[in-house]
Amino acid sequence: MKMPHIKYHKYLLPYDYEEFLPDYKFKFRGKYLSDENIIKIKVSELLRKRENLGNVLELGIGSGIMTRIIAPKSKYFEGEDISEEMVNHTKRLVKNPNSKFIIQEMKEYIKSNNYLDRFDNIFSFWSFNYPLLSCYEEFDHKKKKIIPRKDLNLADEDAKSFIKTFFKKCKRDAKFLFLFFDAKCPEQNIVTDLWEIVAPFPNNDRNHTSSIFFQTLEDLKDHGVIKFKKTFLRGRIILDNKSEVVNTFLNLHLRGIFNHNKNLNEIINKLEKKVMKYKVGEKYIIPSGAYMVEAEKN
Repeated sequence: MKMPHIKYHKYLLPYDYEEFLPDYKFKFRGKYLSDENIIKIKVSELLRKRENLGNVLELGIGSGIMTRIIAPKSKYFEGEDISEEMVNHTKRLVKNPNSKFIIQEMKEYIKSNNYLDRFDNIFSFWSFNYPLLSCYEEFDHKKKKIIPRKDLNLADEDAKSFIKTFFKKCKRDAKFLFLFFDAKCPEQNIVTDLWEIVAPFPNNDRNHTSSIFFQTLEDLKDHGVIKFKKTFLRGRIILDNKSEVVNTFLNLHLRGIFNHNKNLNEIINKLEKKVMKYKVGEKYIIPSGAYMVEAEKN
């Protein structure tokens, strides 16, 4: 079996991300589609009777998979990401001269941004959870160790304040589209079981940050700030063999953090046992899931 080979970096590199990204499919309107195709449908719906998406912000652009769909259809596009490598990679792919890219941590970007009210559409795919997690923990990149915050109540208040500040800064009638993984689906449960080797979860709840997100949205809705709906998307990933399983989980989901760990073989054995019940012939079909959140500022 081909062993995990990427080196740990502070932030996952774009070519590693795209190499190990599995083929996700989510059930949407009766069909299993990739997240890219789902977003293409949603963007086409936003474009009905409109020439373009107007001024667009994408938070956490990553390697630009969704950016390539959104940016060309924007009057003005702005993309944010914490990783300089991801930003530089994505900039080369974007075919919109009226675009700008910001290298900054998302929470700091929103806190310091005094022009969020210029954006008509704001997107964030698989990334809005990261600034919420940063309210609960700090990552020591030298020691590859996560340091949990001691005061959970204060961390909850910080996370809620961040979400409220974000929405309140945005313009009236601005539209939002988010994708979040379901932390309780089997695929993400495997990830979090392994992640607990280096870090506990807030309140011992793997779903804590998304719960805070949805609670805060309900609060904003009750106070007339936004309207929103969330849709559960049942999903799955298909991995061709055991080697692909190991490489996907250790190199993508866990960002190579365990690849030079003295207990690597033990971690791989644990992973292999967890996925065995999803083995179909030589392939592994692992259930996944996500929430699509659509919102509008009142």
